[in-house]
Amino acid sequence: MPLNYLELEPQIVQYAQSAVGLNRELADKLDIALKLIHACGQNHAVKRDLISRAIEAQSDPPRCALITHEPADQSYDCGFDSSTPYTLLASDGSQISPSSHDAVSIALINTSRICFRQGSGSAPEIIWQTRFLFDEDGRIDLGQMSDDLVALRRDMSEMEILGMFNGDSAEQTIALGDGPIELFHQPRQGENFEKYFKDYLDMLKAIQLKGMALAGYTDRPRAALVSRMLELSVPAGEKPNLAQLEDQAVFKRLLTPGGRSAIFELRSTASPRYEDELALYFFYLNVGSAGKPWIARVEIPRWVAEDSAKTALVHRALLDQCALMNSRPYPYILHRAHEEAVVRFDEKEQLVERLSGELSRHGLGVSQPSNKQSAKDLGARRRIGK
Repeated sequence: MPLNYLELEPQIVQYAQSAVGLNRELADKLDIALKLIHACGQNHAVKRDLISRAIEAQSDPPRCALITHEPADQSYDCGFDSSTPYTLLASDGSQISPSSHDAVSIALINTSRICFRQGSGSAPEIIWQTRFLFDEDGRIDLGQMSDDLVALRRDMSEMEILGMFNGDSAEQTIALGDGPIELFHQPRQGENFEKYFKDYLDMLKAIQLKGMALAGYTDRPRAALVSRMLELSVPAGEKPNLAQLEDQAVFKRLLTPGGRSAIFELRSTASPRYEDELALYFFYLNVGSAGKPWIARVEIPRWVAEDSAKTALVHRALLDQCALMNSRPYPYILHRAHEEAVVRFDEKEQLVERLSGELSRHGLGVSQPSNKQSAKDLGARRRIGK
């Protein structure tokens, strides 16, 4: 059904008017935020103590940043020698979630890992890991798994395949993931989630023990971690309202092309669960060019954050990778990992056909997909064919 543009036209005008008003508000808030972050840079230790006490005083602590050892308002250049060879790993995953509309309901994860040895002249090495998901009794899940649990298992698989790498211990190796290291589907309730979370922490520890520099890359971040921190950087009675001001707006003004922000500690309700060397930190990185800033957020664990050489290695590798994408800066190796991991429509069809045949061989009947799903699949085939 086509859009009713006659009905939408006045709403489009209203949308634009609202956007103009919001932009004015955000411009004022940005001016306040810049003054506050410069004050944090000038009074480093005092502001850190004030923010820490403000966080601890709240019964429901906000998800925010915390100043570490670097002045918060500076842009830091990469100090890593670009001629030094390093190994870069990247992983990504995709999934098929169970659906009652499919002829055969399955839960499956496909994960890829690419290994690129910078300066070697050799082609990247690619491995794939494709598997059905098993239930708690050790049997293949036959369609009872929720979308959230499938996504959780995908996130774990992406980290697991990075930790499986066994390279030369003398190599400088970066393990790069798409998105935060902090598990988005973190366990909130239930024994199963708790078990998965502990397994995930073990995967992080395995990467640490191998000496790799782990990082999670978020393109076009929408977070307001630093903005919330700045609200806490003044006495409670003077607290400004920086709601809806994204961090990237602040760092577009502060970071030079190729520069990173100070390293911040990530504070959230889950923070206490990432203990010792697994504690999470992050910095913002301007992977854009002069006049065209593009801000990404890079999450790193403590063992990287407190090692200046590893931080510089991550910084250098990300700049090298983003430069390969020219005017659309994004780590090329993550782009390739996504291409290798994605499950295409025709691949899912072939898998369902193979499963249906095997089930029939064992005397098990296979139902037809729902009429609703058949209609959707027909539309998908038409779109793919264009």
